[in-house]
Amino acid sequence: MNVRIEVRGWVKAVDWDTEGTLTFSNDISQQQAEQALRRFWNRVDTALYGNAAKRYGKRCERLNVIEGDGIASRYHFHIAAKRPSERFATITAFADFLRKQWLADNPNNFVVSFAPIRDVERYTNYITKNIQRGHCDALILDSSHISAAS
Repeated sequence: MNVRIEVRGWVKAVDWDTEGTLTFSNDISQQQAEQALRRFWNRVDTALYGNAAKRYGKRCERLNVIEGDGIASRYHFHIAAKRPSERFATITAFADFLRKQWLADNPNNFVVSFAPIRDVERYTNYITKNIQRGHCDALILDSSHISAAS
């Protein structure tokens, strides 16, 4: 069994439409990076769904992948997200919203980019390139949220 192929199939089962890249401008630990990502998604979910985010687990669908080693290359996240169509008419509006939410807590980041995914196959292959047999540590599942595949 090829783990990377299995993960890619699982990721492609969701109709992701928004990609994101968040690169930290300073040297931080992986734990600090993941904590910043959790705060970001909590902010997003609360802004979108209010108390329903905590009470009922209402969340924006997303998959977070970490890259970098904190030494030779800074930690950064690649994100695949699904626009909540009931809240945003366009992917661009959703991308702008996400960017503002990230910058509210992390104003000094090096790269903050959210945009429509142009080629889902290519983007999925790119964000899963570090998945290897025996481990999927690049996937940050505790801050990801994936509903049943459509």
